[in-house]
Amino acid sequence: MKTILISVCSFVCGLYHAQEKSSDNFQFGATLKASINFTSKENKNRLKNEPVLFFKISTSFGVANTWLSKSFYPSLNTEIHLYNGGLGSDNVRKSATNRMILDAIFALTLTSGFNYNPDTHNPLKYFADFAIPALNNPYSVSGSLGTNLIFTTDKKRETQRVGFAGLNVKGVQAFTYNDGSFFARMFLGDGEDRYYTGGGGLSYTTSWRKAENLQDASLELSYHKFTGYTDETFQLSYDIGASMVTYKDEDQYKYNKSLWKLSARYTENNVGYGVNINQYNSAKWDAQHLIHWLTYCPYHFVPYNKFYSVEPFLYIRKQ
Repeated sequence: MKTILISVCSFVCGLYHAQEKSSDNFQFGATLKASINFTSKENKNRLKNEPVLFFKISTSFGVANTWLSKSFYPSLNTEIHLYNGGLGSDNVRKSATNRMILDAIFALTLTSGFNYNPDTHNPLKYFADFAIPALNNPYSVSGSLGTNLIFTTDKKRETQRVGFAGLNVKGVQAFTYNDGSFFARMFLGDGEDRYYTGGGGLSYTTSWRKAENLQDASLELSYHKFTGYTDETFQLSYDIGASMVTYKDEDQYKYNKSLWKLSARYTENNVGYGVNINQYNSAKWDAQHLIHWLTYCPYHFVPYNKFYSVEPFLYIRKQ
């Protein structure tokens, strides 16, 4: 809890002090985003699905600078989420107060690239796409590798470590995050196959000036998987050849959710808005199911109906 409080304070201080870059190489910024989900009628009957309306407030604060030369750009980001449904929740809380969850994410990322230009306005990614990135990627072409430490107020979950990799080519970005696979072998992920267990996406961002106004727009398609956890259960299920991961605590099944998201957003002078079209819990199009089937790994059963939601959002940023 102390770590989460520190992260909240760091964001507030960052938002207050953020300003134009103080040098050609050093960069810092902050963002605040609020969204609300309107769910479809399929969101009912099978267990207890999401609230009809659920919200998310997300913040991001980041600092970065060149290192050794202008070809290396390490960054440190803090991301905080407050939410009452969707990915990360288990849908078994007894009251509206208990449904509130706060996650804090600390990301350390190293980006290396070509054609360094600090005036670009392409987001510097470091994890998923739940918050608006606080920093810009200063390269025309670049690759990123990093790790994310994730803390939560949810007492049924534990701290985890998730790896990240990203590729940027002139505004087209591909990214992936996972707690296992080669990230675990590089110690960027903890290898436990749990919670924010994996995902990825493809996006395109473009920016332009109209008179004195700086404007940018982005389109992104992404996939995310969140799962429950019992210590060593994934490895045991794999060793005995089970098709599905079983949990000692059956409530852990209720964390198992998948999400496909199509997102569009527009920003003018650091104030923006957008909309996400979300598909939750599709067994047919669950990318993790396909990967685990191809690699002979047990899959995480999703106990919910497939449903759709429309998620409008607003945000501000200071860079």
